[in-house]
Amino acid sequence: MISLNKLLFCLLFSSCFVLSRTNYSYGSEKDANKICYATSKDTAISGMLKWYFKEQLITNKIETRITFLRIAKLKKGYELRIGTVDSARTKSFLSSKKEKVSGFMRHGNNLIFLFGKEIRHFFSCTDTKSKFSFFGQQRQAERGKEPSAHTIHEPIVYVYKYQNGIITLIDKGRFSLLN
Repeated sequence: MISLNKLLFCLLFSSCFVLSRTNYSYGSEKDANKICYATSKDTAISGMLKWYFKEQLITNKIETRITFLRIAKLKKGYELRIGTVDSARTKSFLSSKKEKVSGFMRHGNNLIFLFGKEIRHFFSCTDTKSKFSFFGQQRQAERGKEPSAHTIHEPIVYVYKYQNGIITLIDKGRFSLLN
């Protein structure tokens, strides 16, 4: 018969193992692939998104596209990179990327995925979480499995600088959107 001490030790050990495998940014193991819905805390970012989508309407059919926004810290201010990928190519676009998604949001009918540690300065994560199938292949690549080979083309990326509440367009071209 198993002693009470051994039973408690086994339960404690197994719960520590489960906790060590939990992804805390998403909650429980079951929710590990879910991404939190974010809301903007900054009116300048909202204005930039409004201008960006107005520009995209002129050049692209954005209803079949998904937008990615990455924010990184600079010595003075922040760099914002935004680009849009056709939804049919999203999985192959993400397969070579190492960055993890920090959240998602909607701007009108447009779906935007947020990347970068600095996102938390500009967006608040809500209790609403969703799962998106095209992030599955990205997670396989993170675990050491190679995704199938694809020809990947970077989208047109708009590079902005954010400093003291002002956003300035720096450049536009085929730059790396995500790492």
